[in-house]
Amino acid sequence: MLEREGELALLRGHLRAAGNGAGGLVAIEGRAGMGKTRLVAEARASADAAGFEVLAARGGELEEEFAYGVVRQLFEPLLATAGDDLRAEVLSGAAGLAAPLFDESQLATALEGATDTSFPTLHGLYWMAANLALRRPALLAIDDLHWVDAPSLRWLIYLARRLEGLPLLVVAALRPPGQSQHPELLTELVADPATAVVRPAALGVESVAALARKTLADDPDERFCAACHQATGGNPLFIRALLDTLAAEGVAPTAEASARVHEVGPEPVARAVTLRLSRLPPEARTLARAVAILDGAEPALAAALAGLERDVAVSAAAQLAGSDILRAERRLEFIHPVVGAAVQQQISPGERATEHRRAAALLTEAGAEPERAAAHLLLVPPASDAFMVPILNEAAARAVARGAADTAVAYLRRALEETPTDDARAEILAQLGITERLVDAPAAANDLGEASRLTDDPARQAQIALEYGRVLFWIGRNREAIEIFQAAIEQLGPEQNELRQLFQAELIGAGWWEAELYPPVQRLLAEVTEEELQGGSLSDALLAALSFHEMRGGSDRERTVALAERSLASESLERESAAAVHFAALPLSFAAMTDTAAAVYDRAVADARRRGDIFSVGRLVGFRGLLETERGDLISAAEDLREAVEIMQARGALLNLYYDASFLADLLLERGEVEEAEAALALTELGEQFPPSVHSSFFGDVRGKLRLETHRPVEALADFTEVGRILEAVEIHNPAFRAWRSHAALALHALGRDDEGCELATEELALARRWGAPRPIGVALRALGLVQEGRQGESHLHEAVEVLAGSSARLEHAKALVDLGAMLRRTNRGKEARDPLQQGLELARKCGAKPLAERAHTELVATGARPRRLVFSGREALTPSERRVAAMAAEGMTNREIAQALFVTPGTVEVHLSSSYRKLDISSRSQLPQALAGPADAENKTETAPLTTL
Repeated sequence: MLEREGELALLRGHLRAAGNGAGGLVAIEGRAGMGKTRLVAEARASADAAGFEVLAARGGELEEEFAYGVVRQLFEPLLATAGDDLRAEVLSGAAGLAAPLFDESQLATALEGATDTSFPTLHGLYWMAANLALRRPALLAIDDLHWVDAPSLRWLIYLARRLEGLPLLVVAALRPPGQSQHPELLTELVADPATAVVRPAALGVESVAALARKTLADDPDERFCAACHQATGGNPLFIRALLDTLAAEGVAPTAEASARVHEVGPEPVARAVTLRLSRLPPEARTLARAVAILDGAEPALAAALAGLERDVAVSAAAQLAGSDILRAERRLEFIHPVVGAAVQQQISPGERATEHRRAAALLTEAGAEPERAAAHLLLVPPASDAFMVPILNEAAARAVARGAADTAVAYLRRALEETPTDDARAEILAQLGITERLVDAPAAANDLGEASRLTDDPARQAQIALEYGRVLFWIGRNREAIEIFQAAIEQLGPEQNELRQLFQAELIGAGWWEAELYPPVQRLLAEVTEEELQGGSLSDALLAALSFHEMRGGSDRERTVALAERSLASESLERESAAAVHFAALPLSFAAMTDTAAAVYDRAVADARRRGDIFSVGRLVGFRGLLETERGDLISAAEDLREAVEIMQARGALLNLYYDASFLADLLLERGEVEEAEAALALTELGEQFPPSVHSSFFGDVRGKLRLETHRPVEALADFTEVGRILEAVEIHNPAFRAWRSHAALALHALGRDDEGCELATEELALARRWGAPRPIGVALRALGLVQEGRQGESHLHEAVEVLAGSSARLEHAKALVDLGAMLRRTNRGKEARDPLQQGLELARKCGAKPLAERAHTELVATGARPRRLVFSGREALTPSERRVAAMAAEGMTNREIAQALFVTPGTVEVHLSSSYRKLDISSRSQLPQALAGPADAENKTETAPLTTL
């Protein structure tokens, strides 16, 4: 290759690095004809010589709407020829999530319940590549990346960010991103700092001279070479095409021939191709046109489209190969995409449309995948063609099952353009709306609404209404959603009880967060009886909803727990609905059944991780983090809450961030990280006046605590009061849900309004005693003790310590101990204060509550005691990520299993474990369980509270 020594050296350097475990991505970017394909071929040859596993693929204009088409080009040949052992190894662990892409039987299963499989597919494909590379170093070589489908591009972006520590190199050639249908994806890939971008330069005049000498068999004149360079811009492909044209004309490379060079002009490839084709028989020209329509194809298919007998087609292909137009191998392909484009230009738009329609018909008759036929149909103008609709519909369904919702949307929108009947149009719109939920929820609402209006079949109308109402709720049109659900419940007869239960559950989930939407929920909850809920996932979901409703009222803890336990008995809830899991687990947690609630979350999180359902993981670990915070395990809570926030930020799930970011801010306050807590609250994008919804009440409560911590009691009181107004309006009286009265009492105390504060705290204590769980009782007693002070206040603090001592609310227990000790110290009973202060100090340190521990330490010193220096080390020194990885390793998981579960690379796991060993002062995996023992373990293990009123 001329003038490509630097590019070749860079590619070989990256191959050596990948062979040593330092993976990466090299993007070769340039205009058509700059030698990108040749550089990719050189990389493949070098990798093959070095013993790499080499997988190759090429984009094509018909590939752009074929979901994961290029990914399948990479992996299908390997899987098709692999033995059982190799196939099992490549698809092991999380890689199995991508198996439906390559196995029609598994795709059929995925089609039955296809929802959002995009992330599981990406994650599974990453682990396929990782498993392959961990077996032996691997190269993924992709040409014409600018014509690659969007799902494959998203996977490459996902992969590129996880190549660190993997013996895997990706080499991809592409034209500038602006020449792609997906410029934003290509730009994201090329602009990534970890991507090495190579941009081959134009050839100089000396290289033009060398090529002219070789092609024209004569020493060229300098002026001739300069003219060739000017005409082609130094583009290698154009130079060769120009010289071939001149050679065919018998032009000598003289100064006088420069004029002819300029006449041939800047389109030498098109001229060369036209000239070569004109010298071939008609059947060769016909076959070339068929290959251009098909964008490369198997010989039999190309022959069928060209209308040629097999022997004639074989001869024509050989003639085209001999003229440097086609590569006649297993597939017929043009020697370069520019050559194919030149042939395409010779076909009129009308002919192209007709031939693409014929190509789709031939592929369908041959039993090809619907996606292959659909790629052609997207290029055919609308013509009310009934043939097209079922193909496009089936291709869309398969695209959804493979995690390519945007591709499916393109197929379905094209099907609508064929002006189907009302019934058919309604069905297409319904499928389109269900699919659009994943990529454009407002558009989904519009399409589902129209589908509902066009449908006459009551059963189908109910199914569409269910999806329509759900989407309306997701985009904030709650009132409309409730109206849809109510209408469906009224129309469904008793024989459709299961579907009625589903609508009832949806109505409850949509309506009990805001006061103005709450009345229909009240009426429905009054109508639902436990007797009619006799098993099945829908009954379980309604039982969980009833449990959550009982908890909100806060009057019957025993019934709340019984309903929650019934809903969880079959374990279907944990597998099928992250939302319904909360409706059962939160009541258990607030009822002091924290070990049971934690086990529910642990099972549900593990199941969601196994399925690669990252969104459910985020929803579950966020509320598990709340549970861990209330149990006093701030270190574990930080791991879960940071993961939840990261997931919801990546998904743009703002409603979920109302919860997760608020929970994280609350935890950060307990750790003394005030600025970080403010930053976490800012992620919710809620302003001074937050919406009057239960969803935002957690934000208001935590912001009030932050303002109280930063000496802004007036603003804090306003926040707590607004939270109380929101919760009372929807009949959430239980202080276990949010102890807003206690928090407001402390704000009033800071303002010197102790009588008002005492009244609120007393009211909360009565509600807490009615509920009967230790934590809310202890919280209310502590607030009352701080507001009242004196002997009465001391009595309340003593009782708070006693109530909390037997509970799992370790952090609240520590606070009560420290507050009691501080009160005793202030009343000159230093010796008496030391014991609760010392207990509070140790418990706060184990919880990871640094400010509380520091306060206890300061109070101890003030009593005349000499406590040892307060040092946070060992378990407390681990970062959340280190703690998460170390905990999984302590459970016996391998590095690869940990990486698959946490969606990180094996190299990242190794880094976190090495750092954890150093901080924990251990040297082996077997020492991790003991080193990580926290406040919920060993001597701190407590039983859940009995179901009696305290």
